[in-house]
Amino acid sequence: MILALLACGGGVPEGSLELREVAEVPLVDDVGSAGRPRRRMNVDQLSDAIEHVTGYAWVEADQRLFDRLSGTLGKPEFLDSTEEDLAPGLLFQKFLDDAAKQTCRRRASDDGVLPVEQRVLVTPADPHADPGLDPEATRATLKRALLRFHGRTLADDDPDLARWEWLVNTAYARTGTGIVAWRAVCVGLITHPDFYSY
Repeated sequence: MILALLACGGGVPEGSLELREVAEVPLVDDVGSAGRPRRRMNVDQLSDAIEHVTGYAWVEADQRLFDRLSGTLGKPEFLDSTEEDLAPGLLFQKFLDDAAKQTCRRRASDDGVLPVEQRVLVTPADPHADPGLDPEATRATLKRALLRFHGRTLADDDPDLARWEWLVNTAYARTGTGIVAWRAVCVGLITHPDFYSY
């Protein structure tokens, strides 16, 4: 009210201003959501993001599958629709999973034969070794991957980092193969909402 009076050329009323009542404002609305609903990247952004983080596009017979499936994924064709559907529906999740599996398989396999300075995903950890044998290198690799895929910097004692450590160690325990364990981490990073949504 004071700002309104000043803006209209009026002065501040004389006397003291005192706060008599504080209104409680809920941080979560009636339906239980805080803020706006999450939306996913559009098809072009998702295709570029996956290629950027893994180094590979999702392709089949030299055709980019995100381009071929763009109509199915909600990209407008401007005949029947003009706005892109950005809801992360089941079909979107299925194609995202397929894209993650293909590109992560290639990325993890290449990291298994490249020297450490040329690796993209698995560095500084040894991609073939049991990740539990060198927890420091495993944490450093996961922290690097989380920064690359999710844009997050985590401390060594962060509970989110512990979840990713659990994933890579469990995948190794089940398969006995380091490359497969790191591939599971890569797929998990891409299919996680922190990668594809905003």
